[in-house]
Amino acid sequence: SALVVHGAESCVIAHDPTGRTYVASTRWGDGRAVGWGHEGFFGRGLSRADNRQMVLNSIRWAAGGELGRVALEPGFGILFDVLVEEGIDVVEASPNDLGEAQVYVAGAGSELDADEVSALQAYVQAGGGLVLSGQAWYWSYSHDDVGRNFPANQILNAGGLSWSSTGD
Repeated sequence: SALVVHGAESCVIAHDPTGRTYVASTRWGDGRAVGWGHEGFFGRGLSRADNRQMVLNSIRWAAGGELGRVALEPGFGILFDVLVEEGIDVVEASPNDLGEAQVYVAGAGSELDADEVSALQAYVQAGGGLVLSGQAWYWSYSHDDVGRNFPANQILNAGGLSWSSTGD
C-alpha cells in the first residue's frame, strides 16, 4: 500500500517508480516510527541482502540509537530468526506488554482494541520505536474507511504517517 506522509517530522524513505511511497518514517513526541507498505519485506523479502539491510536499518533508526531489546508481534518468525542471527535481543510481545523493548515491530493491519492503540501511541510519544508493515488495500476488502479504521492509521495518523488503500 502507498503511505501518506503528512507530518512536519515525517519523511519518505523509499518510493516505487511511479512515486508512490512504500517506506516512510516519522518522529512523534520523543519516539520514532517507520511504516512499510507491504509485510513481504519482513518475511521472504529478508532473503535479499538489500531488503534485509533496509529492514534492520529501519529497526535501528526506530530505536533512536544503540539497539537493545526488540519486541515482535507473534507471527514474524523469519524476522525473529534474522534478529537472533544478528545478535539482537528479541522477544515476542503484545502492545500492552512491551517491557524494556526499545522497538516494537507489528503488522500494520493487526486488529487492536482502543487500549492497545493508546498504549502504542503513548509508547512512541514517550520515546519508544515502532515499525509497522502491511497492506491497507487488502485490509480494505473486508473493512470500511481505511483512513480512520485501518489499525496503523489509528496509531500513527496523529504522528504524521498514514496508509492509503492504493494497491501495490
